[in-house]
Amino acid sequence: MNRAEIFGKFSLLSQRDFRNYLSGTFFLTLGVQVQSVAVGWQVYELTNNPIWLGMIGLSEAIPFILLTIPGGHLADTQKRKSILKVSIAGYWFCSVLLCLLSTHFSSWIHGPGLWSIFAVMSAIGVLRGFAGPARSAFGFQLVARGKIAQAASISSTVWQAAAVAGPALGGVLYAWKGSTGAYLFTLLSISISLSSYFFISADPLPSSTQTESGLNKVKEGLKFFFNHPVILPAMTLDMLAVLFGGAVAILPVFCDQILQAGPAALGILRAMPAIGAIAAGFIITLIPLNNNTGKKLLLSTLGFGLCILGFALSTEFYWSCFMLAFSGAFDMVSVVIRHTILQTFAPEEMRGRLSAINYIFIGTSNEIGAFESGIAAGFFGLVPSILIGGSITIFITLMLGVFSKPIRDLSFKTEVPIGT
Repeated sequence: MNRAEIFGKFSLLSQRDFRNYLSGTFFLTLGVQVQSVAVGWQVYELTNNPIWLGMIGLSEAIPFILLTIPGGHLADTQKRKSILKVSIAGYWFCSVLLCLLSTHFSSWIHGPGLWSIFAVMSAIGVLRGFAGPARSAFGFQLVARGKIAQAASISSTVWQAAAVAGPALGGVLYAWKGSTGAYLFTLLSISISLSSYFFISADPLPSSTQTESGLNKVKEGLKFFFNHPVILPAMTLDMLAVLFGGAVAILPVFCDQILQAGPAALGILRAMPAIGAIAAGFIITLIPLNNNTGKKLLLSTLGFGLCILGFALSTEFYWSCFMLAFSGAFDMVSVVIRHTILQTFAPEEMRGRLSAINYIFIGTSNEIGAFESGIAAGFFGLVPSILIGGSITIFITLMLGVFSKPIRDLSFKTEVPIGT
């Protein structure tokens, strides 16, 4: 591949609006990741109980899941950039509240302080319910349909870059300046994100050729999603794999009890999946996943589950980092394929609703998965709970590979009608 071909793979970066979109995504993700590390370590320091780490995910997941479908409908009827600006401003305000709480936290350990943090995380879940569908649909609205796979790869790589820097930086800031320093940095990062969206000139309304009521549009989106022979099994596979196989929520416990390390090491561990994902993202951008796409999706999820098993058996910091990095690389393959499936098969006027349903699947796997991880660790023990989760991920992947022919046969070199 010559230099011109390589630059062609990243041609979307020449578009000013898409660059500003990527900037907004990067700094919002960076700030949220720093904040997530600070909240997780702070709660664990106060409670010394993994179940409370699961409660962080649950408090964010419940409002997120309840409001994502209305958020998707809003993203299909209103200007998506406007929704994003209001939502990101709400993120900024929540970070202010966490910063204020942290300055008085030592006297609130068993009182309203802990529950106040859960209340703020619930508010963040509300904001995610509206911001998630709008951000995903808006980003792909800025590019031509023929560039969707390239946009999915680049935007996922940028997101993962922030997911690398965020946890590592969050751990360092927490060790250096405590939770207050981490929350102050989050405020700065979210401010830059909000500014980036203001500099995007395009602000189109979603195209729509239908006049149905909001409820009928939601039903129509749900029907399309759950009847699609490729979208439904692909999203279900991703949801169940991360729901049972994810280990991020209990990393503070693993770091403390198994590796006997502090918050700086936690930040590095949190960053490792994203480091692997970035490496995979660059490779995917240069070498698209057009051939045997479904089989690559299954193999990547299987590889993810095996890495989780390897991580569970680790007692060395560097081996733990190695396993988490490879889990992130395999997960990145799954993410790019999943985004490409959704945005390729989704009609433009349904992208907000379908993105909302997708975000429910993601939210279920991430936040409910965090709750499941905390509860499982509390009842079965730390290492057994991770081993069980990784084994379930492998089993689900094998079963889907056997019973879902549309997934096995999926290949983006074969044109599939959008409404299929």
